[in-house]
Amino acid sequence: MKTHFQLLALVLAFLMALPVFALAESQAEPIEVTIAVTRHPNDATQSYAEKHFAIQAEEDTGIHVNWIEITSAEQVTALLAGDLPDAFWGGNISDDVVSQNADLFLPLEDLMAEYAPNVLALYEENFSGWESYLTHPDGHIYGFMGGIYNRPNGMTYAAQWINTRWLENVGMEIPTTAEELYDVLVAFRDQDANGNGDPTDEIPLNFCNAYYCAKITNLASMWGVPCTNADTGDFFTIQDGKVVGTVNTDAYRAFLETMYQWGQEGLINVEGLSQTVDQYTSQISGDRSGLFYDWAPYTSITDADLKAQFQAQPAIAADGYDACIGVVGPINATRYAFVISASSPYATDLVRWWDYLSQDLDMAMFVARGENGLIYEKGEDGIYYDHTPTAEELIALGYDTYVNNIGSSTLTASLGHMNYHPVVINDIAVDLTKDTTSNTAVRSLAIEALKDAFEDEFMSQAMVPAANVDDRDFGTEGLITYINEFTADAIINGVTDESWNQHLAQLETYNYGYYLEWYQDYLDGNF
Repeated sequence: MKTHFQLLALVLAFLMALPVFALAESQAEPIEVTIAVTRHPNDATQSYAEKHFAIQAEEDTGIHVNWIEITSAEQVTALLAGDLPDAFWGGNISDDVVSQNADLFLPLEDLMAEYAPNVLALYEENFSGWESYLTHPDGHIYGFMGGIYNRPNGMTYAAQWINTRWLENVGMEIPTTAEELYDVLVAFRDQDANGNGDPTDEIPLNFCNAYYCAKITNLASMWGVPCTNADTGDFFTIQDGKVVGTVNTDAYRAFLETMYQWGQEGLINVEGLSQTVDQYTSQISGDRSGLFYDWAPYTSITDADLKAQFQAQPAIAADGYDACIGVVGPINATRYAFVISASSPYATDLVRWWDYLSQDLDMAMFVARGENGLIYEKGEDGIYYDHTPTAEELIALGYDTYVNNIGSSTLTASLGHMNYHPVVINDIAVDLTKDTTSNTAVRSLAIEALKDAFEDEFMSQAMVPAANVDDRDFGTEGLITYINEFTADAIINGVTDESWNQHLAQLETYNYGYYLEWYQDYLDGNF
């Protein structure tokens, strides 16, 4: 016979197992909170209040959200200096923001067991080392993870896409060597490759330094120089655990000399050094680009026929070199997807609210990408597979507005909270035996074509104390700007022995050696 204490324990265990929203329903008054949310640029909704997960969450939890929709880090700065929202949800809270404003944010490590048991269970069961990944140098955890934890398609930002119809028009195949690539670019330049009767409007190889994944330095991979992001640096590679410079090498000079020559011959669009993203995407969507860099064709092209013409260009190595493509690291989840203000009177309710959104992977996917059966479909094996919805499927679930956006990033961004949703273990998969034309399939095939050239050693993804970041920034002030300016000048005006030697001297002036030493210490865990 069970004792009263045993019965009480069973009842409590049962209550703890109930979905979190059941606790909120018992409140006498509904809760009203303000959340600053990062809005995706392709999101076509009028307000986050109309997203289906937001409507469902309010019904289930009794928490009404007033949304402040933001698009820039500057808006976050203004909010931090004024009246704080109850929480921030998105990508504009960074390590630096937390370091500089730690007293404004709620430490979470002691609240998870009681108020976020679903989140805690997910982390502990699936993410080895999650505590060290999330723990700030001051010992606190200030944010819940968001996005995709394992995301093969996100291992690198850029991919190069080649127009197969242009290849057919000039009677050539997808190039596999540097010599073949050069010949293709010449043919694109000279043979009216787009077939519009004007042999002068083709851009053989296009890029855009203003666009995060289309920078000219992507092409340095042909010479074994990986560059993940020319805005933040990454002007190094890792070889056998050692951080090695790249922009002071013969390989980088060879890249610059070739780009200068190609620019002089009209094979690359030198205007890409200064053109806007809108100009770049207009050239792509106007069928003027034979090869271009982007996440995928659908990012810049809406015309279905034109999109279908582009195929991922496999990695190519320059003569005498091995190709090496920079990657962003194995963990793709963001550390600060959901951050709660320490001053919020509803802090623990917001922890519960996030736990409700994270109650299982099905719910997390609903928040991320809308209802099952639209842009993904859960298989019998438990994997979420890519799916292209029909107009009827959208209309049946109340998404009449987006019928014309099928197959676009606008639909994806509008259905859920893209990129910063409660963390999901794996990205949406694609069944290539059934469909090789979906957006996910196209990107997956690109990664498959590039992966053999991915660099195989990664920089640490641990958080860095603010003092160490300050040391780096102060000690290398102007370095990144100088490297980018030298690169652009060399592509426009060429490289001589004199200019190259001056470049090497300037790298010393801007403490490139210290820059490499700093990243070595970071890699070695010395901070």
